[in-house]
Amino acid sequence: MLRSTISKPTSPAPMAAKPERLAGWVKDSGNQALMATLVFLLFLRVVIPGFFDYGHDEHQGENDGFATNQLVWLSLLFIPLVLLRARLKLAWSLIRSLNGFSVALTVYACASILWSIDPGATERKLFHLLTMYLVCAAACLIGWHPRRFQEVLRPILTILLVGSLIFGLVRPDLAISAPDLSLGETAYYWRGLANQKNGLGSLASFGLIFWFHAWISKETKSIYALCGIAASAACLYLSGSSTSLLATSFTMLVLLAVRFMPRGLRPYMPYVIAVVAAGIMCYGLAVLKLVPGLDSLVSSITSSVGKDTTFTGRTGIWNLVKEHIQLSPVFGSGYGAFWTGPVVSSASYVFLKRLFFYPWESHEGYLEIVNDLGYVGLALLLGLIATYLSLSFRLLKIDRSQASLYIGLLLYELLANLAESTWLTVGPSWLIIAFAIIALSRELLDRRLRATLRNPTASAAASEPGADDRPFATRSQLRSSSGRRGPD
Repeated sequence: MLRSTISKPTSPAPMAAKPERLAGWVKDSGNQALMATLVFLLFLRVVIPGFFDYGHDEHQGENDGFATNQLVWLSLLFIPLVLLRARLKLAWSLIRSLNGFSVALTVYACASILWSIDPGATERKLFHLLTMYLVCAAACLIGWHPRRFQEVLRPILTILLVGSLIFGLVRPDLAISAPDLSLGETAYYWRGLANQKNGLGSLASFGLIFWFHAWISKETKSIYALCGIAASAACLYLSGSSTSLLATSFTMLVLLAVRFMPRGLRPYMPYVIAVVAAGIMCYGLAVLKLVPGLDSLVSSITSSVGKDTTFTGRTGIWNLVKEHIQLSPVFGSGYGAFWTGPVVSSASYVFLKRLFFYPWESHEGYLEIVNDLGYVGLALLLGLIATYLSLSFRLLKIDRSQASLYIGLLLYELLANLAESTWLTVGPSWLIIAFAIIALSRELLDRRLRATLRNPTASAAASEPGADDRPFATRSQLRSSSGRRGPD
């Protein structure tokens, strides 16, 4: 959190001063390390299978009831609440600044408990999802500075990736998974500390994106960036996740284009990105066969990247999910109520009966949203994506480096969800995107506070916030902002 205020004169009224001399910004580093530790603990909880149960995925759902696991989640819930007591007004300002569709989608997911086919499962998932959001919001309100987002996540991702490499060398029986013949796999792949190869691939992709961005933006020393890139690339290769590899390569090209686009072409960049994002979403709808005539787009693109039109056996999964969607296509079956485990009481038990295996997800994020929240949920998700891009383009005019990171992460998520299901899930991918959504809004809110501060005719309400959570400081506290890089 950045603090500032219009200073009160302690001597006779001075001559008119420039707005910049009236106030300054200081870094609020109180509890900064504690919040970063909580984010790290959250990542450990959503990445590592319950109590390191790598050998029996079908029992992971049972671990949700263990006291130790509940203690971790309750700690993640109550510690941020305690820390945010002194920042309630600022927290409310952040809520009002958030992506409106992200708030609406969350509220709608909460409301789905009313018609959920498994209200207990929906309630548990919502508790974990809202706790994730709370930790991310607290990290953006406590110890905030313009590079807070990546400076919290880069070390966490690096520790998990290096830990996965070490874990693979020490315990290859747990860190390396056998091929899933039901999905057409024929080779052994690393999953590291994650519960499957796609989980490690996703972590490696985000690690590579963050370190590549840090390198081209000169946010850290080149030697550190290259080491982070090497560790991330190694995990990405060992995971064998072709989806993550393709999405990461595309995202890195976008980062380069946004960062180094010639000045004369920069005004056109938002339009290009919007067209690319729209094309990816159209492809996703074509896979779902929601728009007639787009099937040819699917077949041409899949053949160009060396995939067959069955998407490595995923169409069998999609067909069964589509059958279930027909039971409630508008509102869905309830958030998190379908994939509740390979048990007879679960609606997803049909996969064991008809396909003789349990996939644990739809392997298509847009289809998963329709299954859980119906076409209403899909419309809200599309609105979230459009608003996220709009806010990113607003930041692009002020800070190209930071905006390019937010844009790249969203494009990666759009591509990854063509073959995996990570939208609105309690996992590392959505955790990072949710963090990005909140951090993007926090950055734009911070810019508005700066603009208000530097206006010598600012209103009393803006210059005299409450004492409990004032985002400003007195003149005696003014000093430079630790030599951080300014906007590009």
